[in-house]
Amino acid sequence: MFCRLKTSAVVAMAAMVLFGAGLAYWGYGMHRVWGKDADGDLRSRYQEYVLFSDHIYPHRRVAEAAGRSGVRMHTVYPPYSFPMFAVVFWAPSFIMGRVTFQILSLAGLGVLIWYGISQLRFAGRAAAWLGAAVPFAFSGHSTAIAIGQFSIICTALIILQIILLGHGRPILAGCCWALAMLKPQIALPFAILFLVRPQWRGLAAGVAILGSFTAFTLWWTGVMPWDFWYQGVESHKLTFITRELYGAGLWVDALGINPRLAVLGALGVIALCAVAMMQRRVREKMTMETTAALCAVLGYTLFYHVHYDNMMLLPLLVPLLACLLRRPNIALFAATGLMAFTVYAPPRIPATEWIVLLAPTAALCVLLAQHFRQARMDQQSAA
Repeated sequence: MFCRLKTSAVVAMAAMVLFGAGLAYWGYGMHRVWGKDADGDLRSRYQEYVLFSDHIYPHRRVAEAAGRSGVRMHTVYPPYSFPMFAVVFWAPSFIMGRVTFQILSLAGLGVLIWYGISQLRFAGRAAAWLGAAVPFAFSGHSTAIAIGQFSIICTALIILQIILLGHGRPILAGCCWALAMLKPQIALPFAILFLVRPQWRGLAAGVAILGSFTAFTLWWTGVMPWDFWYQGVESHKLTFITRELYGAGLWVDALGINPRLAVLGALGVIALCAVAMMQRRVREKMTMETTAALCAVLGYTLFYHVHYDNMMLLPLLVPLLACLLRRPNIALFAATGLMAFTVYAPPRIPATEWIVLLAPTAALCVLLAQHFRQARMDQQSAA
């Protein structure tokens, strides 16, 4: 009894610390927005949407190929994104767009908190509070809300995809995945989740939505598909990947790989994982939670992203904590400590870039090892 109370006290204290850190991060992020107008990324998206609403594709070379001159924008967002921007920029005012973006981000945070509570409350009230604090305190929230990135919203949509697939609602899950593809470096690997049971209808629905939005964008702006491909895709050297030595930018720069080849290689790894998941013997060994953790690490490690995307690791951190609360051991404590540093530490701590990149992979290996070990024990008990 004493040991149980002591553990509960430690968990409650950890939750309090995380809540304090989360309040500091969110407060600083909001101050940068309203005090310093730091949301330049959101302002760029607003300018792109204004061009799109005027039937102009917001990319200089693509617009010129369609006979439109004077466009200075060089968007890196895929064509299906611009109709999605209407949800944020429905009002003809950037300030209203900012407010809408923040409301959607807070709603997304609510989804993340609800997910954390639902996954950890089995261990008691203190663990439920920890489940709420875990997604609240991600350090990336501060930058995402400050500069106007959709990371929180897209991660929340992925969490909804996981929940809906777990409840056998593949079509709705496919809709959530398609909307989360606003940031493909977060959402793309989670297409593998549709193969766990499998639930192909959800993947088909998501792809259909993305295809429809893409077709609408090209029709609306008068851009031919081949012009978009040659001017907007084939000519892009993707040098921005190494601009920030974070995530894939680290290993692409260190190995001196052509960024285009690095992206193709990452897509190849995703495809290989999808093929493996199609094998029945592989699917039977994985759960929705472990597969989601794998998808999170694939996206985090293989694709370009910056510190403000680190909440995409929530599908790894929550199952890791759940496993630790059920069966604590040294390996799980070490993996959780590494993950805590990765997702809660402020950005740009010197000489920690490779730790932040590789820690999720190490934590995933520990989680999968614990999962397979428990599965063998359960089989032996059943026999």
